[in-house]
Amino acid sequence: MEILTNRKLKSIQTDSVTITNAEGNDQVLDADSVVMAAGLRANDSLKEQLDKDLVDVEVYPVGDCEGPRKIYDAIHEGYHAALEI
Repeated sequence: MEILTNRKLKSIQTDSVTITNAEGNDQVLDADSVVMAAGLRANDSLKEQLDKDLVDVEVYPVGDCEGPRKIYDAIHEGYHAALEI
């Protein structure tokens, strides 16, 4: 596995991905699997959209959409959210 930072995913093909580096240069990499991580910022845009569109539905945010932290916390938050449903 190769870890690349400060890249943006441009496209995914059957056996490769195209990424853009910090300088704006595209690079095609052979790949059969891709794992992406968003970094250390919370991304709650989906929760915000669901709260806006589904006002009568309870939304249980877990993991990094609440704030960046460890996978252990996300697993336990998911478990406790499932108990609430």
